[in-house]
Amino acid sequence: MISALSILALGLLLTLFLLVFYTIIIPNIKLNKIKRMYGEKIKIIYHFGAGLLAEYRKGLKNKNDSLIFLREMALTEKSKVKAYCFNLGLKFGYCFLDPELIKQVH
Repeated sequence: MISALSILALGLLLTLFLLVFYTIIIPNIKLNKIKRMYGEKIKIIYHFGAGLLAEYRKGLKNKNDSLIFLREMALTEKSKVKAYCFNLGLKFGYCFLDPELIKQVH
C-alpha cells in the first residue's frame, strides 16, 4: 500500500513538473515556432518569468535609463527586423517596426 506521504511527494513532483512545463517549455516551443515561420524578419526576446521587464531592469541598471531598450530597438536593425516578439510572463507580445505590418494588424 502506498502511504499518504508518498502520495503527497508524488503530487508535489507532478506539480513542479507541470509548473516547469508551462512556464519554460511551452513558451520556448511557441517562440521557436514563430522564429521558424518568420526567420530573420522577427527578433525573439525571451526571459524566464519576468519577460520584457527584465530588459527594462537591465537598461536601468546599466545605463540609468529603463527605456534605452526601446530606443535601441527602434534605431538598430531596422532594415532586417520587421517585428519583435517577447514574453510577458506566460503571454506573448509583439512590437511591429514595419508600417505595413502595423496596418495589417490594426
